[in-house]
Amino acid sequence: MAGQEVDPEAEAIFFGDRVPFSDLGLSPALCSHLEALGIGDSTAVQAAAVPGILSGEDMIVGAETGSGKTLAYLLPIVERVLRGQAVAKDLPDELLGNARGWPMFPDVVVLVPNKELCDQVHSVLKGILKALNADGITGVTAAAKYGSSYEYPFSPNKPAPSILVCTPSFLHKYTNMKAIPLFCKATTLVLDEADMLMEGSYRKQLDDILVAFRRADRVMVEEGSVVDGSVRRRGIDKTQYVLAAATLPTYGLKSVDQYIKRAFPNARKIQQVHMHRHHPAIQQNFVEVGGQVFDKIQAVIDLLRDTVSETDTSRTMVFTNTASSCKRAYEALAEEGFSVVPYHKDIVPLERLANLHALRSGRAKILVCTDLAARGIDVPSVTNIVQMEMATNVVQHLHRLGRAARAGRTGKATNFYDDLTKDLVNSITEVGEGSRLDGSFSRQRGFRRKFKKYGPSRRYQG
Repeated sequence: MAGQEVDPEAEAIFFGDRVPFSDLGLSPALCSHLEALGIGDSTAVQAAAVPGILSGEDMIVGAETGSGKTLAYLLPIVERVLRGQAVAKDLPDELLGNARGWPMFPDVVVLVPNKELCDQVHSVLKGILKALNADGITGVTAAAKYGSSYEYPFSPNKPAPSILVCTPSFLHKYTNMKAIPLFCKATTLVLDEADMLMEGSYRKQLDDILVAFRRADRVMVEEGSVVDGSVRRRGIDKTQYVLAAATLPTYGLKSVDQYIKRAFPNARKIQQVHMHRHHPAIQQNFVEVGGQVFDKIQAVIDLLRDTVSETDTSRTMVFTNTASSCKRAYEALAEEGFSVVPYHKDIVPLERLANLHALRSGRAKILVCTDLAARGIDVPSVTNIVQMEMATNVVQHLHRLGRAARAGRTGKATNFYDDLTKDLVNSITEVGEGSRLDGSFSRQRGFRRKFKKYGPSRRYQG
């Protein structure tokens, strides 16, 4: 790895640094059930992150897509809840105060940007808990909530889960003073896809959510309370913050990196050495095509005729930039006889879920999608990525390619581009293999202006 640049403020971690979970501080019961699930040793990012999260540190976990970030934070928070329950079980009521009367609030909140990611994280979490709960080892529970809710969904007669996976739109509704017990009870807040939560429309909601947690910290410090065995000693204990992301853009004063430094100044940052780089396990090919949508659709059809066969067990994801072009591409591929399903915002959530299941099960071999599927969607058999319309920035490009070559697998990516996206492609291809792409992040703003002015299907004569 000599000669590769890393963030000087982050601890660099390398592939191959795998150790058994039993050496990371997880309980024997949890480790044995992980082995039963076929998860014996940790990935590099898990080995680096688990001990710190387990000890209660604020952590920033930066690693490329498919590296195991979700388990890197889920395993230690499950372990922490287990330990908290064991401690609380033996504490007298007078020491616990009103904590036993707070069954309607979760111990941990995992915040993700959208419903798809919410379901994905919840599914992984359920897989971990199912075996433990079946053996009667734990009462740790999980639930997923998204969208606006007119009424808080939990009550003393309908207890909250130990771990709540939710979206900002769900949690933001309860950031007023009346809901402060919700934020007092939760001892850990996880921000998954942290960079996405810190940009655009999510940012204001996240700001308010963080204010609510810090307000709760002050209340707990003043009261010196105990919640589920996590003793919040006066002036010492506070909410633990864990941030996970595959990209942490550093451009500008309002960058994600600057936001993190201001909001979480004491967090320890670990960063996988391949983060923000060309993925070494993905073979990329850049192909220039005409600027019209039909030019790109025809290029995809020609490519898939040569690469997709009835006996092939691999899966392909074809990315477009808009729901409109996604629909056109899907209709054209279906008319050509390809086994294909669509995935975009205009499809109702249940149908999107069914289409993903079709891809995973093999009933469909191709998913034509927008960036709605670029984050968090894990389909192990996806080995081919096709960008029918080139991503509008490097961050999107990295996340799209990250749907393939997950968990150590290899993959291929074919990136179609036109005059409009040539500048972005040049900035990507100019960076040597193994070098960081951070310098290209700042170029997305100018490109977005061109994209907005000339549109996704018009040629830019710059």
